[in-house]
Order: sequence, then C-alpha cells, then structure tokens
Amino acid sequence: EYIDDILYIIGSLQFKRKAISQSLWQLFPLLFRAATSWAKDSLSDIVPIFENYIAYGNKTFLDNSNNKSGVPTNQRNIDRIMQLCTSILKDKTANEIDVARTMQLLECMLEYCSRGTLGQRILQQCIVLHVPWLQISCNPSIHT
Repeated sequence: EYIDDILYIIGSLQFKRKAISQSLWQLFPLLFRAATSWAKDSLSDIVPIFENYIAYGNKTFLDNSNNKSGVPTNQRNIDRIMQLCTSILKDKTANEIDVARTMQLLECMLEYCSRGTLGQRILQQCIVLHVPWLQISCNPSIHT
C-alpha cells in the first residue's frame, strides 16, 4: 500500500546524495525480489532506483560487495539486473512503459558497466534482448 512512497524516498536519498550508503545497499536484494514478484505494477518506479544503484554505487554494484547480510549469494548484482530485464522483455504482456524503462536500464548497464570482458558480455546480452524488439518496431505489418 505504501510502496510508491517508499520508492520515492529511496530514489530521493540516492539521487540527492549522488551516493549509495550501506543502508541503501541492504535494500537492493529486497527491491530485486519485489520487482520480480509482488511489485511488478511498480516496476516503472523501481527501475530508476536500480539505475541509481548502478550509476552512484558503481564500484559496489560491480564487485558485489553490498552483500553484508551474511547470507551467501550465488547471484551477482549484474546478473540480477539482467535477469529482471530478460523477464520483462520476454513477457508478451509487458506494457510499453515497463519495456521502455527496461531499455533505459540496459542503456545504464552499458554506460556504467562496460569494462573489459564484463562489458562484452553485457553488450552481447543487450543485443540479444534488443533484436526482437527492433524487429517488432521495424515491421510495419505489426502496427496495422
């Protein structure tokens, strides 16, 4: 019921400080879980928060050092975001706003996570995810 207010506060804290505190990093796995399960209706509000994690907490995001919970995780932050993007872009019922936000999230990944072999992997995954959408957008028979 209060998800919109909570997301607004988190986004404001991230954006105004231009940094991600350890307290905010503790929310990352919870936000991911929400975005992939019960809070799908709030996806367009959650994606900018993920973009802030990537942009303002890039080093922590990439080296996965935000896992201070003591609970071992075999899933890297970058893999979580790619999993989220893949699920949205492969969902035939996804609305245009969620698709557009997902594309922006992939752009953010390309911009801030493009180092070495990791950058190549992200680029390859982005291409694989974008091509079907480009084919749909460029096919005039689909729009009529």
